[in-house]
Amino acid sequence: MPDIRPRRPSNLSEPGRRALLALLFLVFLGVAGTVGYRVVEGWSWLESVYMVIITVSTVGFREVQPLSDSGRVFTVIFISLAIGTVGFSVAQLVEFTLEGHLEGFRRMRSMQKRIDALDGHYIVCGYGRVGQEVVTELLRKHAQILVIDLKPPEFELNRDGVPFIQGNATSEEVLTDAGIQRARGLIAAMDSDTENVFTVLTARTLKPGLFLIARASEPGTTRKLKMVGADRVVSPYVTSGRRMAAMATHPEVVEFLEHFTSPLEGIELELGSVMVEASSELEGKSLAEADLRRRCGAMVIAVRRETGMKFNPDAGTRLERGQKLMVLGTRDQLSKLEQMARGAGGE
Repeated sequence: MPDIRPRRPSNLSEPGRRALLALLFLVFLGVAGTVGYRVVEGWSWLESVYMVIITVSTVGFREVQPLSDSGRVFTVIFISLAIGTVGFSVAQLVEFTLEGHLEGFRRMRSMQKRIDALDGHYIVCGYGRVGQEVVTELLRKHAQILVIDLKPPEFELNRDGVPFIQGNATSEEVLTDAGIQRARGLIAAMDSDTENVFTVLTARTLKPGLFLIARASEPGTTRKLKMVGADRVVSPYVTSGRRMAAMATHPEVVEFLEHFTSPLEGIELELGSVMVEASSELEGKSLAEADLRRRCGAMVIAVRRETGMKFNPDAGTRLERGQKLMVLGTRDQLSKLEQMARGAGGE
Protein backbone atom coordinates (compact mmCIF):
# COMPACT_ATOMS: atom_id res chain seq x y z
CA MET A 1 0.00 0.00 0.00
CA PRO A 2 1.52 3.36 -0.98
CA ASP A 3 2.55 5.75 1.76
CA ILE A 4 0.09 8.68 1.67
CA ARG A 5 1.39 10.44 4.76
CA PRO A 6 2.23 14.12 4.27
CA ARG A 7 5.84 14.79 3.47
CA ARG A 8 7.88 17.83 4.31
CA PRO A 9 8.13 20.05 1.23
CA SER A 10 11.54 19.77 -0.43
CA ASN A 11 11.60 23.45 -1.38
CA LEU A 12 10.99 26.49 0.77
CA SER A 13 8.56 29.17 -0.29
CA GLU A 14 9.99 32.31 -1.89
CA PRO A 15 9.78 34.34 1.37
CA GLY A 16 11.38 31.39 3.17
CA ARG A 17 14.31 31.31 0.76
CA ARG A 18 14.82 35.05 1.12
CA ALA A 19 14.68 34.76 4.93
CA LEU A 20 17.30 32.00 4.86
CA LEU A 21 19.48 34.12 2.59
CA ALA A 22 19.09 37.06 4.99
CA LEU A 23 20.28 34.93 7.92
CA LEU A 24 23.30 33.81 5.93
CA PHE A 25 24.13 37.46 5.14
CA LEU A 26 23.95 38.36 8.83
CA VAL A 27 26.19 35.45 9.79
CA PHE A 28 28.69 36.36 7.06
CA LEU A 29 28.64 40.01 8.14
CA GLY A 30 29.35 39.09 11.76
CA VAL A 31 32.15 36.70 10.90
CA ALA A 32 33.76 39.11 8.42
CA GLY A 33 33.62 42.00 10.91
CA THR A 34 35.05 39.94 13.75
CA VAL A 35 37.92 38.62 11.64
CA GLY A 36 38.53 42.10 10.23
CA TYR A 37 38.95 43.79 13.62
CA ARG A 38 41.06 40.88 14.78
CA VAL A 39 43.44 41.25 11.81
CA VAL A 40 43.43 45.05 11.38
CA GLU A 41 43.56 46.08 15.06
CA GLY A 42 44.99 42.95 16.63
CA TRP A 43 42.19 42.81 19.23
CA SER A 44 41.08 39.67 21.03
CA TRP A 45 38.16 37.65 19.67
CA LEU A 46 35.87 38.93 22.44
CA GLU A 47 36.81 42.55 21.76
CA SER A 48 36.27 42.05 18.03
CA VAL A 49 32.82 40.48 18.52
CA TYR A 50 31.85 43.27 20.92
CA MET A 51 32.92 45.90 18.40
CA VAL A 52 30.89 44.24 15.63
CA ILE A 53 27.76 44.15 17.82
CA ILE A 54 27.88 47.78 18.95
CA THR A 55 28.66 48.92 15.40
CA VAL A 56 25.78 46.99 13.78
CA SER A 57 23.29 47.87 16.52
CA THR A 58 24.31 51.57 16.46
CA VAL A 59 23.98 51.84 20.24
CA GLY A 60 26.66 54.58 20.37
CA PHE A 61 29.04 52.97 22.84
CA ARG A 62 32.72 53.93 22.64
CA GLU A 63 35.20 51.67 20.91
CA VAL A 64 36.88 49.07 23.09
CA GLN A 65 40.17 50.68 22.15
CA PRO A 66 41.14 53.73 20.06
CA LEU A 67 41.00 52.91 16.35
CA SER A 68 43.99 53.24 14.07
CA ASP A 69 43.66 54.85 10.63
CA SER A 70 43.32 51.39 9.09
CA GLY A 71 40.69 50.54 11.69
CA ARG A 72 38.70 53.68 10.87
CA VAL A 73 38.74 52.85 7.14
CA PHE A 74 37.63 49.28 7.87
CA THR A 75 34.86 50.56 10.19
CA VAL A 76 33.51 52.92 7.49
CA ILE A 77 33.40 50.08 4.97
CA PHE A 78 31.87 47.71 7.55
CA ILE A 79 29.13 50.22 8.52
CA SER A 80 28.27 50.81 4.85
CA LEU A 81 27.82 47.09 4.28
CA ALA A 82 26.01 46.57 7.58
CA ILE A 83 23.31 49.20 6.91
CA GLY A 84 22.14 47.51 3.70
CA THR A 85 22.54 43.96 4.96
CA VAL A 86 20.73 44.48 8.27
CA GLY A 87 17.92 46.41 6.60
CA PHE A 88 17.41 43.70 3.98
CA SER A 89 17.62 40.90 6.55
CA VAL A 90 15.12 42.46 8.95
CA ALA A 91 12.65 43.08 6.13
CA GLN A 92 12.86 39.47 4.90
CA LEU A 93 12.54 37.99 8.38
CA VAL A 94 9.47 40.13 9.12
CA GLU A 95 7.90 39.11 5.81
CA PHE A 96 8.58 35.45 6.51
CA THR A 97 7.05 35.70 9.99
CA LEU A 98 3.96 37.49 8.75
CA GLU A 99 3.56 34.99 5.92
CA GLY A 100 3.16 32.15 8.42
CA HIS A 101 0.57 34.04 10.46
CA LEU A 102 -1.34 35.19 7.39
CA GLU A 103 -1.34 31.71 5.87
CA GLY A 104 -2.68 30.25 9.11
CA PHE A 105 -5.33 32.96 9.26
CA ARG A 106 -6.38 32.25 5.66
CA ARG A 107 -6.68 28.54 6.38
CA MET A 108 -8.82 29.23 9.44
CA ARG A 109 -11.16 31.52 7.51
CA SER A 110 -11.44 29.04 4.64
CA MET A 111 -12.26 26.20 7.06
CA GLN A 112 -14.84 28.32 8.89
CA LYS A 113 -16.59 29.12 5.59
CA ARG A 114 -16.80 25.40 4.80
CA ILE A 115 -18.23 24.69 8.24
CA ASP A 116 -20.76 27.52 8.00
CA ALA A 117 -21.98 26.10 4.66
CA LEU A 118 -22.80 22.71 6.20
CA ASP A 119 -26.46 21.85 6.75
CA GLY A 120 -27.89 18.45 7.61
CA HIS A 121 -24.41 17.10 8.29
CA TYR A 122 -23.07 14.46 10.64
CA ILE A 123 -20.62 15.44 13.37
CA VAL A 124 -18.07 12.68 13.99
CA CYS A 125 -16.34 13.13 17.35
CA GLY A 126 -13.02 11.32 17.44
CA TYR A 127 -10.92 10.27 14.47
CA GLY A 128 -9.38 7.09 15.80
CA ARG A 129 -9.80 3.68 14.20
CA VAL A 130 -13.57 3.66 14.72
CA GLY A 131 -14.01 7.28 13.66
CA GLN A 132 -12.02 6.71 10.47
CA GLU A 133 -14.30 3.84 9.48
CA VAL A 134 -17.37 5.95 10.21
CA VAL A 135 -16.07 8.78 8.01
CA THR A 136 -15.16 6.36 5.20
CA GLU A 137 -18.65 4.88 5.17
CA LEU A 138 -20.38 8.26 5.35
CA LEU A 139 -18.24 9.51 2.46
CA ARG A 140 -19.27 6.46 0.47
CA LYS A 141 -22.88 7.44 1.07
CA HIS A 142 -22.12 11.04 -0.03
CA ALA A 143 -23.08 12.45 3.36
CA GLN A 144 -21.87 15.80 4.69
CA ILE A 145 -19.40 15.30 7.52
CA LEU A 146 -17.51 17.34 10.07
CA VAL A 147 -14.81 15.82 12.28
CA ILE A 148 -13.89 16.99 15.78
CA ASP A 149 -10.62 15.71 17.18
CA LEU A 150 -7.89 16.91 19.51
CA LYS A 151 -5.25 16.16 16.86
CA PRO A 152 -7.00 15.89 13.50
CA PRO A 153 -4.83 14.66 10.58
CA GLU A 154 -5.12 17.79 8.45
CA PHE A 155 -3.50 16.35 5.33
CA GLU A 156 -5.78 13.29 5.24
CA LEU A 157 -9.00 15.17 5.98
CA ASN A 158 -8.22 17.95 3.50
CA ARG A 159 -7.45 15.31 0.87
CA ASP A 160 -10.89 13.76 1.41
CA GLY A 161 -12.62 17.15 1.51
CA VAL A 162 -13.77 16.72 5.12
CA PRO A 163 -13.94 19.90 7.24
CA PHE A 164 -12.69 19.56 10.80
CA ILE A 165 -12.29 21.35 14.11
CA GLN A 166 -9.37 20.84 16.45
CA GLY A 167 -10.86 20.74 19.92
CA ASN A 168 -12.62 18.81 22.66
CA ALA A 169 -16.03 17.48 21.61
CA THR A 170 -17.30 17.67 25.19
CA SER A 171 -17.17 21.48 24.98
CA GLU A 172 -20.39 23.37 24.26
CA GLU A 173 -18.41 26.02 22.38
CA VAL A 174 -16.76 23.45 20.09
CA LEU A 175 -20.07 21.71 19.30
CA THR A 176 -21.69 25.08 18.61
CA ASP A 177 -18.85 26.01 16.26
CA ALA A 178 -19.42 22.65 14.53
CA GLY A 179 -22.96 23.76 13.64
CA ILE A 180 -24.76 21.33 15.92
CA GLN A 181 -28.02 23.25 15.51
CA ARG A 182 -27.92 22.49 11.76
CA ALA A 183 -26.61 18.92 12.12
CA ARG A 184 -28.56 15.80 11.25
CA GLY A 185 -26.76 13.56 13.70
CA LEU A 186 -23.74 13.17 15.96
CA ILE A 187 -21.51 10.14 16.39
CA ALA A 188 -19.37 9.96 19.53
CA ALA A 189 -16.59 7.58 18.48
CA MET A 190 -13.80 8.54 20.87
CA ASP A 191 -11.66 5.92 22.62
CA SER A 192 -12.68 7.19 26.07
CA ASP A 193 -16.11 6.13 27.33
CA THR A 194 -16.11 9.07 29.73
CA GLU A 195 -15.63 11.56 26.90
CA ASN A 196 -18.36 9.87 24.87
CA VAL A 197 -20.78 10.16 27.79
CA PHE A 198 -20.03 13.86 28.30
CA THR A 199 -20.21 14.54 24.56
CA VAL A 200 -23.64 12.92 24.28
CA LEU A 201 -24.86 14.80 27.36
CA THR A 202 -23.61 18.14 26.00
CA ALA A 203 -25.05 17.48 22.54
CA ARG A 204 -28.44 16.48 23.96
CA THR A 205 -28.50 19.69 26.00
CA LEU A 206 -27.67 21.88 22.99
CA LYS A 207 -30.10 20.16 20.60
CA PRO A 208 -32.67 17.87 22.26
CA GLY A 209 -33.95 16.35 19.01
CA LEU A 210 -30.58 15.46 17.51
CA PHE A 211 -30.00 11.80 16.63
CA LEU A 212 -27.07 10.59 18.73
CA ILE A 213 -24.96 7.46 18.28
CA ALA A 214 -22.19 6.60 20.72
CA ARG A 215 -19.42 4.07 21.09
CA ALA A 216 -19.11 2.06 24.30
CA SER A 217 -16.02 0.02 25.15
CA GLU A 218 -17.05 -1.14 28.62
CA PRO A 219 -20.30 -3.11 29.16
CA GLY A 220 -21.55 -0.76 31.88
CA THR A 221 -21.18 2.32 29.69
CA THR A 222 -24.09 1.38 27.43
CA ARG A 223 -26.63 2.06 30.18
CA LYS A 224 -24.98 5.39 31.06
CA LEU A 225 -24.96 6.56 27.46
CA LYS A 226 -28.65 5.78 27.07
CA MET A 227 -29.40 7.58 30.34
CA VAL A 228 -27.75 10.80 29.09
CA GLY A 229 -29.61 10.69 25.78
CA ALA A 230 -27.90 8.42 23.25
CA ASP A 231 -30.38 7.03 20.71
CA ARG A 232 -28.12 4.16 19.74
CA VAL A 233 -25.07 2.65 21.44
CA VAL A 234 -22.54 0.46 19.62
CA SER A 235 -19.88 -1.68 21.26
CA PRO A 236 -17.16 -2.58 18.73
CA TYR A 237 -16.12 -5.60 20.77
CA VAL A 238 -19.64 -7.00 21.11
CA THR A 239 -20.43 -6.33 17.46
CA SER A 240 -17.22 -7.89 16.15
CA GLY A 241 -17.64 -10.90 18.45
CA ARG A 242 -21.18 -11.56 17.23
CA ARG A 243 -20.13 -11.12 13.62
CA MET A 244 -17.25 -13.56 13.95
CA ALA A 245 -19.57 -16.12 15.54
CA ALA A 246 -22.08 -15.59 12.71
CA MET A 247 -19.31 -16.08 10.14
CA ALA A 248 -18.42 -19.37 11.77
CA THR A 249 -21.98 -20.70 11.87
CA HIS A 250 -23.65 -19.01 8.87
CA PRO A 251 -20.95 -17.73 6.48
CA GLU A 252 -23.34 -17.44 3.52
CA VAL A 253 -25.72 -15.21 5.46
CA VAL A 254 -22.87 -12.92 6.56
CA GLU A 255 -21.59 -12.75 2.99
CA PHE A 256 -25.06 -11.75 1.83
CA LEU A 257 -25.35 -9.03 4.49
CA GLU A 258 -21.92 -7.66 3.55
CA HIS A 259 -23.27 -6.77 0.12
CA PHE A 260 -25.22 -3.93 1.78
CA THR A 261 -21.99 -2.08 2.48
CA SER A 262 -19.82 -3.18 -0.46
CA PRO A 263 -20.28 -3.21 -4.25
CA LEU A 264 -21.86 -6.32 -5.76
CA GLU A 265 -21.30 -6.71 -9.52
CA GLY A 266 -21.25 -2.94 -9.96
CA ILE A 267 -24.47 -2.40 -7.95
CA GLU A 268 -24.52 -1.05 -4.40
CA LEU A 269 -27.31 -2.52 -2.32
CA GLU A 270 -28.42 -0.49 0.67
CA LEU A 271 -30.74 -0.94 3.58
CA GLY A 272 -32.72 2.26 4.09
CA SER A 273 -35.78 3.64 5.82
CA VAL A 274 -38.49 5.76 4.20
CA MET A 275 -41.28 7.51 6.10
CA VAL A 276 -44.78 7.59 4.65
CA GLU A 277 -45.85 11.24 4.87
CA ALA A 278 -49.36 12.63 4.99
CA SER A 279 -51.05 13.13 1.60
CA SER A 280 -48.42 11.09 -0.20
CA GLU A 281 -49.54 8.70 -2.92
CA LEU A 282 -48.67 5.74 -0.65
CA GLU A 283 -50.90 6.76 2.26
CA GLY A 284 -53.86 4.45 2.69
CA LYS A 285 -52.75 1.92 0.09
CA SER A 286 -51.77 -1.67 0.65
CA LEU A 287 -48.40 -2.95 -0.47
CA ALA A 288 -50.15 -4.76 -3.33
CA GLU A 289 -51.87 -1.55 -4.46
CA ALA A 290 -48.69 0.51 -4.15
CA ASP A 291 -46.85 -2.05 -6.31
CA LEU A 292 -43.49 -0.74 -5.13
CA ARG A 293 -41.46 -3.61 -6.51
CA ARG A 294 -42.50 -2.81 -10.08
CA ARG A 295 -42.66 0.98 -9.83
CA CYS A 296 -39.37 1.74 -8.08
CA GLY A 297 -37.62 -1.60 -7.68
CA ALA A 298 -37.16 -1.39 -3.90
CA MET A 299 -38.13 -4.32 -1.69
CA VAL A 300 -39.99 -3.68 1.58
CA ILE A 301 -38.65 -6.06 4.23
CA ALA A 302 -40.31 -4.52 7.31
CA VAL A 303 -42.79 -1.85 8.39
CA ARG A 304 -42.21 0.06 11.60
CA ARG A 305 -45.35 1.10 13.48
CA GLU A 306 -46.04 2.56 16.91
CA THR A 307 -46.84 -0.96 18.10
CA GLY A 308 -43.55 -2.32 16.86
CA MET A 309 -41.78 -3.72 13.81
CA LYS A 310 -43.58 -6.01 11.38
CA PHE A 311 -41.09 -8.08 9.42
CA ASN A 312 -41.76 -9.58 5.99
CA PRO A 313 -45.11 -7.77 5.60
CA ASP A 314 -47.71 -9.42 3.36
CA ALA A 315 -49.27 -7.81 0.31
CA GLY A 316 -52.35 -6.72 2.30
CA THR A 317 -50.33 -4.59 4.76
CA ARG A 318 -51.75 -1.06 4.61
CA LEU A 319 -49.46 1.94 4.61
CA GLU A 320 -50.34 4.80 6.94
CA ARG A 321 -48.81 8.19 7.61
CA GLY A 322 -45.92 8.16 10.05
CA GLN A 323 -44.95 4.57 9.27
CA LYS A 324 -41.37 3.83 8.33
CA LEU A 325 -40.66 1.32 5.61
CA MET A 326 -37.43 -0.68 5.93
CA VAL A 327 -36.41 -1.28 2.33
CA LEU A 328 -33.64 -2.93 0.34
CA GLY A 329 -32.44 -1.58 -2.99
CA THR A 330 -29.95 0.55 -4.85
CA ARG A 331 -29.52 4.24 -4.11
CA ASP A 332 -31.61 5.20 -7.15
CA GLN A 333 -34.41 2.84 -6.14
CA LEU A 334 -34.49 4.22 -2.62
CA SER A 335 -34.54 7.76 -4.00
CA LYS A 336 -37.59 6.96 -6.17
CA LEU A 337 -39.39 5.46 -3.19
CA GLU A 338 -38.64 8.56 -1.09
CA GLN A 339 -40.21 10.74 -3.77
CA MET A 340 -43.33 8.58 -3.77
CA ALA A 341 -43.54 8.70 0.03
CA ARG A 342 -43.32 12.50 -0.10
CA GLY A 343 -45.89 12.70 -2.86
CA ALA A 344 -43.28 14.33 -5.12
CA GLY A 345 -44.08 12.07 -8.05
CA GLY A 346 -45.18 8.61 -9.05
CA GLU A 347 -44.23 6.57 -12.01
